[in-house]
Amino acid sequence: MRPRSAFATFCLLIPALWCGGCSPSVPVGDVENHLRAGRLERASELLAGHEGEVAERLRGRIAARATERSLALAALEVLVAGREDRDPDEVLTDLRATISATRDPVVREQAEIALSSAHDWAANLRAANPVAGTPRGAATRATEDAGARQRSGQDVDPIAAAAMREFEVAVQAKEWSRALGLADRWATAESVDRAVRDAFATWRRAAYADALAESDALVVRAWRHEQDGEHERAVALLSGALERFPRGDASIGVGRVLAELRGSSGKGSSGAGSTGERLAAGSERPSASAPTTPSSLIHTDRVVDTGATRAADARPGVDAGPIEAELADLRVARENERLERKAVFEGPGRRLRDASTAVERDAAYAELRGAARDNVLAQEVLAEALHGRFDDVIAQLESAGPYRKLERVAEHRRELDRAREAALALIFDEERYFYPYTEPKVSGVKAATYPAVQREVDRLVERVAEVWESSPKARLPEPLAKVLVELTWLRRRAWHVDDRLPLPASLPSWLEGLPHDQGEVTVANFGWSLDEARQLARDRAVAVRNDSAWASSDDSKASPSRNGTQGAAVAPPSRVERDQVLLTNAYRALMGRSALAWHGSLHSAARGHSEYMNTTGLFGHDEVHAATRTPFDRMCAVGYVRGISENCHKGSGDAEGPHRGWMRSSGHHRNLLSTGHKEMASGVAGGYWTQNFGLDTAFEAHLDLGAWRD
Repeated sequence: MRPRSAFATFCLLIPALWCGGCSPSVPVGDVENHLRAGRLERASELLAGHEGEVAERLRGRIAARATERSLALAALEVLVAGREDRDPDEVLTDLRATISATRDPVVREQAEIALSSAHDWAANLRAANPVAGTPRGAATRATEDAGARQRSGQDVDPIAAAAMREFEVAVQAKEWSRALGLADRWATAESVDRAVRDAFATWRRAAYADALAESDALVVRAWRHEQDGEHERAVALLSGALERFPRGDASIGVGRVLAELRGSSGKGSSGAGSTGERLAAGSERPSASAPTTPSSLIHTDRVVDTGATRAADARPGVDAGPIEAELADLRVARENERLERKAVFEGPGRRLRDASTAVERDAAYAELRGAARDNVLAQEVLAEALHGRFDDVIAQLESAGPYRKLERVAEHRRELDRAREAALALIFDEERYFYPYTEPKVSGVKAATYPAVQREVDRLVERVAEVWESSPKARLPEPLAKVLVELTWLRRRAWHVDDRLPLPASLPSWLEGLPHDQGEVTVANFGWSLDEARQLARDRAVAVRNDSAWASSDDSKASPSRNGTQGAAVAPPSRVERDQVLLTNAYRALMGRSALAWHGSLHSAARGHSEYMNTTGLFGHDEVHAATRTPFDRMCAVGYVRGISENCHKGSGDAEGPHRGWMRSSGHHRNLLSTGHKEMASGVAGGYWTQNFGLDTAFEAHLDLGAWRD
């Protein structure tokens, strides 16, 4: 087992916490289990429909954990992105501290992947520059300049020397506000000699350039998070970095963009300072000298409701005055004008609301959606039409119930979730389920306790398999499947009008997660939510895609495939190698992990290393040749630069032998189930097996998700 290479940034969904109707009891135990396992979205879903002090307290804990996770991932992202200008040992120390300090399994896993990548980065850095070992950043340049001054015999004032060291520390920590403030003071200090002032001025320019570069990179990442709908993550990323940058500097955009992001999270007015917007917010009353033209009093497409007019309405018989009367007339005129302009979109709105076929529905939606991108009235009509269709869907779902057979599957899935969580918690517990072959860290006494832990892991995995295999089945009637297709279509498009269209409390929330493209429902394809249903559909599409890739490799006989799945030339995978991939994906499905896509380049690297071990008799992860020494070297050599992990096995020519062996070795076991892995391949020669994992996701664009694509 050897983790390798690139750091994968994972988008995180902070669950929406909402409360529906009352329920007799809160599932405290299940929610607590999900919280401990880091499954915040699932914990939030279990609380849907529950009220009371206990439910609210649990919601508060979920929200706190979600915020904590978001901030930790943002800090981890900043740490990894800024490692180039830091000492490798400091970066590795910080990552280890992150792993030991966090209680969140998602953060811990991402930090472990980052640590694996940082080890490779540090090794490559030291190999390329064994003396310095650190890139030339502003701090390095400052230290080298100060050292050159001392070697040349120039005297350095002790206080100035201390300031130089403080500047270096600030830059190494990327505390740009402190570093630049220090440089400003010393670059203009009349009490020191000209050489010191010039040195600080030079270093300031270098540090400022580095600060600008990091600021730009952070801003770009934040806007990408915002565009992906991850507003909280974007804000957390910039909030965590804000204190390190100077305030009020127009060139450094962290604070400015953070203010924009925080402003965009509100409703209604963005906070611009026009009189009309302040009036609409009720924060300012017009004075006798205020202008009364529509452009200065009324925000576009909004009826003005001022404090002055409300006060007049509350006191009948009191003369409201000419300004208030004029405002009332303007409100009426503006509302009439708004309704006239809205009527332009009523035609496609009715067609969308009343469409009886998917073709008619999609055409009307496309017309309205195009107009709604730039027109708030078209967006309003679009939202009304979607709500109308949604009401029809809810009526059909309520008439189709009760869902007793489906509820049996749901209850079995709850039992499966509990079994999975118990097994995964131990499998990824590196203290209890330690890697027994890392001497001297693991003593002989500690290693002797490993078999008992492995037996406990085996029992927990067997329990998961028992629940999985004993799943009840429920037929999904075709009329219900059609309604669910419409529900999926509506829920996906409701986001475009900032509306989630939640199911009412009278219906089970898992209805939207049912596989409407499957005739039968079991725990294998049952989803708790629309997002999980789409993930399960994605896994089915990966299986189809893998079969297609293997067929393509058979036809092409090692020539590159059209969709890029086949990398360097290599013989097509054998039946037993394909079975090994299928076995790995089946185990991942059993444990609730996503399916991995087969990649030809990873197969080439895996097969090549197995042949090397079979030829030389040398079993392990390293080879003697420099170009193929490590797993990452071998994957890069065949054109795959996002490799991350490798499993090796000796002693069995069938597909199940290595799988059983890896399941009984903690590090290899974690590789089988890592959520960070996206692609894989297995290769065998003689009795030697190699399994390579990668992070690339380019294949996702080629998956056929059918009705789940949008």
